[in-house]
Amino acid sequence: MKSRYRAYIHILIYYCILLILLLPATLQAAPVFMRDGSTEEFARIADMKQKQAQKRATSINKYFNDGKSYYRSKKYVKSKACFEQILKIEPSYEPAKLYLECVVIQEGIVEARGRIEVVKLKMANILAEYDRRTKRMDSLAVKYFLEQAQKDCQLGNFKAAEKRYNLCYKIYPSSKVKIEWFVKATHGLITLYKQLDEESRGMEKLISSLN
Repeated sequence: MKSRYRAYIHILIYYCILLILLLPATLQAAPVFMRDGSTEEFARIADMKQKQAQKRATSINKYFNDGKSYYRSKKYVKSKACFEQILKIEPSYEPAKLYLECVVIQEGIVEARGRIEVVKLKMANILAEYDRRTKRMDSLAVKYFLEQAQKDCQLGNFKAAEKRYNLCYKIYPSSKVKIEWFVKATHGLITLYKQLDEESRGMEKLISSLN
């Protein structure tokens, strides 16, 4: 038994000595990554990414400030371009999304106002021609009813205007062709009034969506 214990002790001592001899070499081989330049490469990449992030932040800040300035000046095309550029750089940038929505609404309001002005101009032209043709009528009675019908048209009371035209046909049947122009003009005004109402309601909705 004693000889067996001695053998075990000798084996244990042998492995301890072997471990002591091999440990320094293992420790020297461990930090290989420190000698192959990977640490410097990691630092270089980190620095490059930081500079890229700073450049992106600077660009976003500039486009955002320019976009707000153009928006306040009602230069919506330029403002829209700035906010779209931001979203190309950073698609999740919420402030740019909100401003872009407002720009689109403002553009819609501008377009609606333009269409309304066109409709009003057409109405004004019809009423001006209406007035000129009324003054050239021979019959004073017909002229009177046409003037009253014109006032009805300006108030949007087209049914009353049609009744006055029927009276004109009875009083002055020989001027049927002339009177028919006023009837057609009135139908044109009816269409324009409807268009004006639709455009106005659409613009009001756009304006309310900004609040």
